[in-house]
Amino acid sequence: MQIAARLQAPFSRKPLCVISAPGHRREGQTCIFNMPPKQTMACAKECFWRQCTLPTMADMTSTSASAKFDLSRSIEYATQSRIALAGYDACHELAACLLSAHLGHDAKSVLVAGAGGTGQEILCAAKLEPAWTFVAADPAVAMLDQAMTGIEAAGLSGRTTVFHGTVEELPDGDGFDAATLVGVLHHIPEQDRKDALLRELGRRLKPGGPLILACNRCPYESQPLFLEAWASRWRMAGADEAEVVAKLGKIRHGAVPPLSEAAVETMLANAGFVNPLRFFSSLFWSAWITFKAQ
Repeated sequence: MQIAARLQAPFSRKPLCVISAPGHRREGQTCIFNMPPKQTMACAKECFWRQCTLPTMADMTSTSASAKFDLSRSIEYATQSRIALAGYDACHELAACLLSAHLGHDAKSVLVAGAGGTGQEILCAAKLEPAWTFVAADPAVAMLDQAMTGIEAAGLSGRTTVFHGTVEELPDGDGFDAATLVGVLHHIPEQDRKDALLRELGRRLKPGGPLILACNRCPYESQPLFLEAWASRWRMAGADEAEVVAKLGKIRHGAVPPLSEAAVETMLANAGFVNPLRFFSSLFWSAWITFKAQ
């Protein structure tokens, strides 16, 4: 059962964990909250026990993909990601620099799909471009709560709308100036859902708008040397052999990366994106900037 809660900024309003109270209202079978990040989980639990849920949601991942990012995984996400991805911070910083170089310094709106965890896409871009605003969307409430904590600590609540749900569920608007999809695509097992998410991101972008896409780009078993290097990263961080096996198992569980870099470029083309340019690579991971066709 999924908690159907849409979490929207600003966070400065008082937390409300009673369904009838102002600031926590029903829209059909969906709850909408305005609250600080620390109270998000408490209010979401209240909704859960009151059966304030949707029977189904058109997950941008599969049923298992968002479910695996539970509270325990969300807590360790920031540390684990920086071990699993050598250059984690550099990738996000370069992504922000590329968006800035393309969009300029005026007010822009950026959709961050799969924003849960560190919220690093927002932290980097917001530091570089103080006039930009962000919509952070994620269907995994525990991961989103972690991101909200960092966003609030950085003083970015007033510039960030936090949406618990899928890209498909976002209200229609005038279109975003840019979008990011970082660390999401390889967690979606089904090819048709990968394609659908990219098409939906394209639909949300203004013509010519840039998309930052970053994901693991090939099946893990196809690169045994990379797998061994991955294991060495964990040992370098102090993990023993049993921990290495457990960590790699958790990373690979339910993950189905694209078949190749060429397959990624084909998916982008089929979704209406042009001129993909890879700007970062680290073992299995690659990152591209591409653009919605005019």
